[in-house]
Amino acid sequence: RLVNCSYSYQRSFHFCYDRRTAGVRCQGMPQSVCTNGTVRLAGGLTPYEGRVEVCAHGTWGTVCSNNWDIRDASVVCSQLGYKAAGVFLFAQYGLGTGPVWLNNVNCIGAEQRLIDCSIIKIPNTIIYCDHYNDAAVQCTATVQNCTDWDIRLVGGSSPSQGRVEVCYMKQWGTICGYSGSVPTLANVICRQLGYSYYNPILSYFGYFGGGSGGIFLHTLTLFCTGNETRLQNCYHTPLGYHRCSDHHDDIGVICQAGTIGPTYTQCASGNFRLVGGSASSEGRVEICLGGNWSTICGYPSPWDNEQAAVMCRQLGFRSSGAELVYSGIFGQGSGLSVNLNAECTGDEISIFQCPSVYHDICYYHTGDIGVRCAPAPSSQCLDGDVRLVNGTNGTIGPGIIEGIVQICYGGRWGVVTGTTWTLSEASVVCRQLHYAPVALKALTYLRNNAKIENISFSQFYCVGYEKKILDCYHSPPGYYDNNRNIYVAVRCQASCRQCQDGTVGLVGGNSSYEGRVEVCEGGCWGSVCIGDNGWSSLDAAVVCNQLKMDSQGAVPRYYYSQASPPILAPHCTGHESSLFNCAQSVCHAENYNYAGVACYPDVDECALGISGCNQN
Repeated sequence: RLVNCSYSYQRSFHFCYDRRTAGVRCQGMPQSVCTNGTVRLAGGLTPYEGRVEVCAHGTWGTVCSNNWDIRDASVVCSQLGYKAAGVFLFAQYGLGTGPVWLNNVNCIGAEQRLIDCSIIKIPNTIIYCDHYNDAAVQCTATVQNCTDWDIRLVGGSSPSQGRVEVCYMKQWGTICGYSGSVPTLANVICRQLGYSYYNPILSYFGYFGGGSGGIFLHTLTLFCTGNETRLQNCYHTPLGYHRCSDHHDDIGVICQAGTIGPTYTQCASGNFRLVGGSASSEGRVEICLGGNWSTICGYPSPWDNEQAAVMCRQLGFRSSGAELVYSGIFGQGSGLSVNLNAECTGDEISIFQCPSVYHDICYYHTGDIGVRCAPAPSSQCLDGDVRLVNGTNGTIGPGIIEGIVQICYGGRWGVVTGTTWTLSEASVVCRQLHYAPVALKALTYLRNNAKIENISFSQFYCVGYEKKILDCYHSPPGYYDNNRNIYVAVRCQASCRQCQDGTVGLVGGNSSYEGRVEVCEGGCWGSVCIGDNGWSSLDAAVVCNQLKMDSQGAVPRYYYSQASPPILAPHCTGHESSLFNCAQSVCHAENYNYAGVACYPDVDECALGISGCNQN
């Protein structure tokens, strides 16, 4: 070992900066016997991982990562005496040397050797592959007792927090991702584990330490609305696909270890409740901080009826006539008392929207603040309701609806602001309003000279398939940023070409066996766009099968114009019965390509009198 060598013991710093850190470059690698069909792993830190190399014609070469998935990895690992744990694309374990022996490998997972797997052949296509696309795998020598899509938390200081691990093929693996991932993923994970799904925290950069098994999912291809009961109910790519090179980006969660579901009395950080009143609309104001309920002291907190109006609105009551009550008239609280400074105008939706919100400790309860609110009238709008205002209904074209988006929150209508408004978010609004489920256009308006209206929400991030706009990830209610003058709007189609949900058709081709793919969703026809995962022969095969045509020679095609709005961006394995059963990606409005196929009719060749046809 290196420590067995002689060395000088450094008792002080001696100006040894990182730039002087020692390194080595070794020659070659452990030799493996090269016989045709044998495989080995190269470039990994352990014997169980690395770049896949296969021997052919007495020479070691690599495997191209086109169509490389967990089934192919399973065969490689099994051939080496291990179990499959993960797949890696694009030379994650370094560039190989020599020839690229295999491309478009299509294993079913039960083959004895990698060279026994079939190869997908795409007619009239030559695929060039270099070492930047070398495939790799991660294996494990042990088998865990778990079932697909089980999840667990590992490495935390309590059972309700830790690194997220998901089970696939009886192996535990991690989920990798980056800061900025959709935080609704944490809601789903906490709910599945039996914890409260309210106000969870999603951690990044291996906060709870990196895992040691495979990496099975990536947050960029895992889309959750936050309402799913299990992780597999989110939109996702197949298990085993990811874009991370190692475990440094493993995600974790911190769940609230309370009862499931948010209520006014549940203590989740930032929640408020009213206590001690004769009705639900009045009482001592308490805020949850650090998992405990705390009161708000009347001095020096600069509260008056403006803050009371905001508090009533935030709790779902009417803000008009809201009254602030001092001197602990609703009784003295217990535990911590805080000075919550909030300089409100009275028009905010949330206390946290008020300027200069901060808190420190008061240490006494003699002046605990309370409020009296008026109950919400039955005619008030309901939280999450959507409407379009200041529109041009019917003037742009027959059946076309357009307007500025307003959302109800806290009993008040408010506009939506921000710059992240795309066709995905606009489509959810159109769907919620029972128009055609895909928007014609996402619009924004700059309102420099107009009075700033009440702002309900800012910055929505939708996959595009959600039923309601509040199912999407969004900023907190009442939050706004420097883009508060940018109002969002949509253009919807009131009617569309009617169809039966789930059906598939081909249009624009030279025959009935080819054309641009259209699918029916919400009673309307829409196009299939090509998302992050591309459009392959596996996707085309699902279309041809669904149309009851021969899928063996299915050819994917690309179209650059379309006559109907995009609905799906599927990524299929080739075995699904419908495009709607495939994993879904995201349509990017700025770079639409549209999917098409060429199928072959499923005919009896012998009946056509083809020479040499075998009746069996």
